[in-house]
Amino acid sequence: MAEGDFAVLNGAAQYLSVFYGASGAVSKAQTQVPFNTFALLTLTLKDFSGFVKMYEEHKGYYRKGGAGADKKAVEWFEDLDVKELSFALIPYGGELHGITLLRTSNAQGAKFRKLFGGNGDVPEPLEFPYKRVLQELFGGFFGITREDCILESGEWILVGPEQLLTEYAKGTFGSFTMEEFMEQTKARNLFGNGRNLLSLTINSSFMPDSLTRFFRKEVRRDFNNVYKKSNISVTAFHLTASGNGEVKGGFFSFADSVDKMPVSASKEVLTDAGWEVDTLVRVPAGPFPLISFESGEREYLEQLPNLWLRLNDKNMKGIWSVPFQENLRGYVQQIDYYRNGKLQMLFASSNKLFLLDRTGRYVHPFPLSFSDTIVLGPKVFDPASNGGIAIMLLHPGNILRLYDKSGNTYPAWSDISVDETIKEFPELVEVGSNKYWILRTALATHVYTVNGNPVTNSLRDKYRLRHDTPLIPAGGSLVKARTISDTDILLNLETGKFNRIR
Repeated sequence: MAEGDFAVLNGAAQYLSVFYGASGAVSKAQTQVPFNTFALLTLTLKDFSGFVKMYEEHKGYYRKGGAGADKKAVEWFEDLDVKELSFALIPYGGELHGITLLRTSNAQGAKFRKLFGGNGDVPEPLEFPYKRVLQELFGGFFGITREDCILESGEWILVGPEQLLTEYAKGTFGSFTMEEFMEQTKARNLFGNGRNLLSLTINSSFMPDSLTRFFRKEVRRDFNNVYKKSNISVTAFHLTASGNGEVKGGFFSFADSVDKMPVSASKEVLTDAGWEVDTLVRVPAGPFPLISFESGEREYLEQLPNLWLRLNDKNMKGIWSVPFQENLRGYVQQIDYYRNGKLQMLFASSNKLFLLDRTGRYVHPFPLSFSDTIVLGPKVFDPASNGGIAIMLLHPGNILRLYDKSGNTYPAWSDISVDETIKEFPELVEVGSNKYWILRTALATHVYTVNGNPVTNSLRDKYRLRHDTPLIPAGGSLVKARTISDTDILLNLETGKFNRIR
């Protein structure tokens, strides 16, 4: 646990000074968002109109007033009797999406239906006409939300993309909430004590590398070392009102490595929306480093905003560009397809593999089409150690599949799949006389034979391998490894059997 506090300076020039003289209240937003919500920002003020006035003074100091919010939109907000205003970043469909949540008095439901329609029996997303009003009144955080629709459910009003609001209405969010997740960890108190004016909670347990990049260089390495060994990581920031009307800030960071991740108390967890642990797969956007087979110098393949592909030299100066119509799926691999000493660039779209030579020409017989969508890839390996080409792709359903260079499933291959989300490709290592796939997820390390057959399925509960364990050769097919309970074991990769090292 790391923590610290700081003073908040008064004066219109300071954004945080808009909280001076305000009173905090208890937050409930964490009971409304799903467990894997990445970030939750909450304002819990007893007087929202006073905050709006102070924020207008702050914008006036920097002459940011502009045209201001629409008068009808402001009246709509003022009539809601808002008790709490929150912004959440939620993983959905492989990306982070923002939604805005407003907690009102229960009496607002009838007024809502009168303004926006709806039958009042089943919550349904409706078109939201008051774009940008929350951003104008409360700041840029609330401009991140794509304000397509609005949904009313009891004391809560949600604004955001229609698909997310539909999931909320179906009860998907409530099947396992952020509060329920936190209650099963030692970070349960980081939501605050009920006196917060503003709170920001970041649950980076499922995306540990997404937070430390914002830290200063002098502390980033220390936090990275901690987070790499942890599968629970939560950071919180609070603004609290003191008795004399002043404002104090606090920062808290917690990391832990647990044997079992928090789970829903309900057996009927809805999974069709993809709220499983660690669902967000980050697709690298490039530029992708290459080596010129002619000069040996560094080059880069870059995807431009119009989706075209451009080859750049080592100074990022363009050499040529070619049309393309889809986003790349995260990797560009160089291969010698014809074994003539010339390297081509292999990359993927949503369901095809393409091969491009160094002059910008597409190579026959590509593109190769696949029946399954490509989530991530390609990654090229040489399992037989004969200079051959084996191409691995990640498909929906958490499936890793290996193909030959013609796009056919690799001989004798068994698909690799695990319960937790696969975010990176496995490493192919040689131990003794055989090769093995080492797959690391947020929760554990899994080992497979070169054909994809599981080796470590017998390692269960506390004997599962840590996600960051080294596999140290110990002669023949034996390796030393560490379990999630920090027990050192000697593992036979041929048989899957193990013994504790005492």
